Amino acid sequence: MDRTALLYSHNPDGLISLGIRLQRLGFDIIATHETALRLEKAGMKVMDIDSIIGETAHSHLGETLHPRVYEALVVADNKMGNAILKQSDFPRIDFVYANVCSLQGEAKMDSAALEKVAEKLDIMGLTILFSAIKGRRIVMCQMDQIHTILDEIKSSKFMKGGEVSSSFLSTLAGVAGREAATICARIAHFYGHTMLQ
Repeated sequence: MDRTALLYSHNPDGLISLGIRLQRLGFDIIATHETALRLEKAGMKVMDIDSIIGETAHSHLGETLHPRVYEALVVADNKMGNAILKQSDFPRIDFVYANVCSLQGEAKMDSAALEKVAEKLDIMGLTILFSAIKGRRIVMCQMDQIHTILDEIKSSKFMKGGEVSSSFLSTLAGVAGREAATICARIAHFYGHTMLQ
């Protein structure tokens, strides 16, 4: 059974190792433009998401905000969902790695820093996380999750059509949700303090 992984990484640490391990398991790899370049440079076969959706790289809208990507992340694995993906000509995304820019270290609280923080707001990464949670996908946002997740994929026979447990997906969703909430709290903290000055 074909399985597809979407990789989006703000931080390249561990990315190549993750990609290699996923490919060894049998995943097809789709990656955002910069991530795809890193993986291709390491000799990996990877589909650049821009080439699939037919968009120019570095679109100011962000390739992961494209409706076809969203559908691939959220539609159910059933007759109706498969029909939607067939019509959009985009593979169902089963596994997501989204390493989102955390804004950690952006502690300076003045209006001059607003533009810098706004530039770092990782809308694409947060959208991927929330979409993967909504779609009940295998979602990974921290590299230290790799062993637990890959062990579950192997033991559940996921690559042969099996399913990982609902409780496992909920655990992953909880981790991803906390990661996103932490980032959103930093945004609120930064802008809230700046506006009060």
